[in-house]
Amino acid sequence: MENNHISITFLKRKIFTILMFDNQIAIITGGSSGIGKGIAEKLSSMGAKVILVARTEDKLIKAVEDIKRKGGIAEYRIGDATTPGDIEKIIDEIYNNEKRLDIFVNNAGIFKFSDIYTDYKDITEMIDTDMIAPGRILHYIVNKFSDTNKEIKILNTLSHATFRIMSGNIGYGTAKEALFRISLQLEKDLKEKNIKNIKIYRIYPSSVATPQLLEMYKKGLVEAPTTLESVVNEAIDLLADKTPSRDSFVGYIPNKGIVAAYYYINFNTTYNNPNVLNFLSEKIIDDKYKP
Repeated sequence: MENNHISITFLKRKIFTILMFDNQIAIITGGSSGIGKGIAEKLSSMGAKVILVARTEDKLIKAVEDIKRKGGIAEYRIGDATTPGDIEKIIDEIYNNEKRLDIFVNNAGIFKFSDIYTDYKDITEMIDTDMIAPGRILHYIVNKFSDTNKEIKILNTLSHATFRIMSGNIGYGTAKEALFRISLQLEKDLKEKNIKNIKIYRIYPSSVATPQLLEMYKKGLVEAPTTLESVVNEAIDLLADKTPSRDSFVGYIPNKGIVAAYYYINFNTTYNNPNVLNFLSEKIIDDKYKP
């Protein structure tokens, strides 16, 4: 009898985990591939209706078909985050139609190696795409929902380049650190105005170990490649409030494997304690993994 009770309890917990985002509405930018698609697939498998946003329709159609084939509910919208108003119109449309928006994954972005020989127009393009555009969208969402009682969770895909000064990151690293900063400024405003229905999350993944990236890793051009699965699972844990904080790194650490590390934000920095992002704790995700 006791074993039956344990089995039923385990089954209930499993069902609760699977349906944790049941009937929730999630918009994912950069949702046609990579981290965005992975998060969309995971959210849909846990009950959410996902709306994938990207610029290329062919990729969006395939991503939505993949999700539907697995029993998920998905739609797509064509949108360019760098075009002011594009994503904002999609947000308004989805919210008006669904009467809710529970999750926004602020994920669209690009990476290009950039150094002192890179044309500055290419550096500016990365800053526009990886900071100006997602920063504008983040500000829009916070403004839109600040006078409602609707809870919304906003996950910002940053990078370990946010806090690492790495080769080839004049554009990308600069953009990600600036996006980090605007998210903190908005979060501080929310705290000061006692607005509690908007929750801002940040994930700082190392690069995902695609075949192309592993070649770059072997040449010493990138650091700490990790698996797509580890990044997606950590993103879901953040959105499910299963982590010690709303700021999480995930990546490969030599002699440790894939690690998740958590940080607390210090809003009261001083000249002799200037650290905004402070280490809190870590956990080993996969101690056998090597890129």
